[in-house]
Amino acid sequence: MTVHALIPLLATIVYIILFLVVLFNRPWQRQHKLFSLYLLAATVWALSEFFLLSTFLTDYKIHLFRAVICSGIWWALQLFVFIRSYLNMIGGLGVWIGVGGLALFIILAILDYAPPRIIIEDDLFVGPEYGWWFLVYIIPMVVMAVMAEYSLVKKLKVNSDPVQKNRISYLIVAVGILIIFGFGGTTPLAGGFPISHIGGFLSACVLAYTILKHGLVSINSVLRRVLGWSFSLITGICTFALVLFFLHIIFDFELPFITLSFSTLSALVVALLIYRLRPTVVSMIDYFFFRDTYSYRQVLLGFDREMSNIISLDELADKMLPAISSALRISQVDIFFQDVGTRDFTTQYSYPKKNPNNHHAQIFTHDNPIVTWLQKETNPLNLNYIENISQLDGLWQPERDSLATSNIELLCPIKSRGELIGILALGVKKGGGTYSQEDIEMITGMAGKAGIIVENARMFTILRQQQQQVQHLLNEAIQAQENERQRISADLHDSVAQWLAGASYQTQTVEALLSDTNGSNIRNQLNLVEETIDKSLTELRRVLVDLRPPSLDELGLSHSLHQSLTSISSDGLVCNFHEEGDHTRLDPSVEITVYRVVQEALNNIRKHSEATRVDLYLNYGDENVIVKIKDNGVGFDLTDTINNAISVGNLGLLGMKQRVDMLGGEFDIQTRHGKGTTITLTLPLHPHIEES
Repeated sequence: MTVHALIPLLATIVYIILFLVVLFNRPWQRQHKLFSLYLLAATVWALSEFFLLSTFLTDYKIHLFRAVICSGIWWALQLFVFIRSYLNMIGGLGVWIGVGGLALFIILAILDYAPPRIIIEDDLFVGPEYGWWFLVYIIPMVVMAVMAEYSLVKKLKVNSDPVQKNRISYLIVAVGILIIFGFGGTTPLAGGFPISHIGGFLSACVLAYTILKHGLVSINSVLRRVLGWSFSLITGICTFALVLFFLHIIFDFELPFITLSFSTLSALVVALLIYRLRPTVVSMIDYFFFRDTYSYRQVLLGFDREMSNIISLDELADKMLPAISSALRISQVDIFFQDVGTRDFTTQYSYPKKNPNNHHAQIFTHDNPIVTWLQKETNPLNLNYIENISQLDGLWQPERDSLATSNIELLCPIKSRGELIGILALGVKKGGGTYSQEDIEMITGMAGKAGIIVENARMFTILRQQQQQVQHLLNEAIQAQENERQRISADLHDSVAQWLAGASYQTQTVEALLSDTNGSNIRNQLNLVEETIDKSLTELRRVLVDLRPPSLDELGLSHSLHQSLTSISSDGLVCNFHEEGDHTRLDPSVEITVYRVVQEALNNIRKHSEATRVDLYLNYGDENVIVKIKDNGVGFDLTDTINNAISVGNLGLLGMKQRVDMLGGEFDIQTRHGKGTTITLTLPLHPHIEES
């Protein structure tokens, strides 16, 4: 091996390492695929150059040179496509020129025109006989190189992201190195020295540094895989070589290096091919044996991938029971769960579904010997062999008769934390078949996974019930609060408000009875008293409206919201009310919720927003009502405000959201410092309030 051949060999090793790193970095994106094809083309190019410059395959040097030229064009074409893809640009004219040049050179090589001859001295390649064919190689390379470099430089100028600019800069350097060294290696200036592969080696180092520095692929995540595969490949190659060596010693046959290399490489390729084809072949064989039930069996075998998404018993039954029935070709599948009151196992789910009013449905009482047996065992119970199990001798004759007419053949325990929580009952197979060991193992595995799902579903059900109870209690508390507000409002209106109004009239009467000569001071005092009473009466009426606005019950939501908006306009705010859709009376719970949320929002605007304009939008839709409160105030930090509100016990915003959530609505706040605030609530016209 010459020094000239050593350089492309080292480049080949570098390309293979990079290719393995990209190969094991999943999931793949389009750029990963294109970069891996570039590395594959570079590997073929460097490997063919190695054999061309070495002392191997001396009779095939002209074919190796043609392979070097073809793989070189392919390598440049893949690099061009990768760069254009990285820049989110289509291939364009450069791809067509590259593909056309590669196809034309292959045709010329087959016809022995490119090149017609090469120069060999002392069994070593010196160079080709240059001619017009060289233009077919050099023109596509120059065009693609110039277009790639131009695209990178143009992208670098317009890109403002420093990370992207660094990546593009490294790519420009890598392509520049390949242009300078790559073209020189195939011209007479190289003098037979493989300077193009020196450029390829340097370019690979630049790309490797880019990968490590900027994380184009995750090295840490694939290092273990690469080491594992490398160790396996090296072990396999060494084992195969040792076998051939011992055969050489035993049978005394010649074993040239070329034969050893190609036979080892062929064995490696065959092993990888078998490894890749094994799942497909196994699937084809399974399909041949199971045919119509193959797809259902695949569903059962992949059940563990689905179980993480199942959180309800209904969903478990809907997915599992039809698949079991179709995959095993059985007449019926039932799931028994324990009744909370009686502790007996009753049918909860069936496929095909049965009449829920069937009084002859199978029941396993909690003291049934079969239940006791299933609690202790993990394997299914075949009812055809209960006569041979001594633990089941305690079955009463009516229980045996019921099992005989139930069409059930196999009972599989469903357990969680070692406790029996359910029974999976499988009916008789269609056509009179029997359950194979493979069927039993598959059902046992599914029952074990079902136990986990059942436990998770029960926890989820308990959590949902608790949430419903809390929701119900909150609804009751708010309703009680509204009732108490209404009672206080009515009491104050009928008592204190009437008294203040009467006192005001009395002061006016006293003022009229006083003469002008002796009552001026008293009249002034009475005026002050009357003014105080009027202010108190005005404030009391405002409080009464806040407690329970009469207009909400008498005139509806639109009038009440417009009235609330008008009440804050006295503070210098420009208030606008917008109403769309057909005005209609809503459910009382919806009206009071909208009113309270708007009331709280307007109070916040008046106290904190520093706004000069408020817009209130009320939109009646076919299925919901949408309310939007928008101001041009200073805005606020939503996260900090909520956190601070929780810490100090001021739950205004959270209370608004809680009211809307209870009616199944949506509550949204959009705000930024200096950009104002927009609060949007969407409520169904006919809310459903969950109760425990």
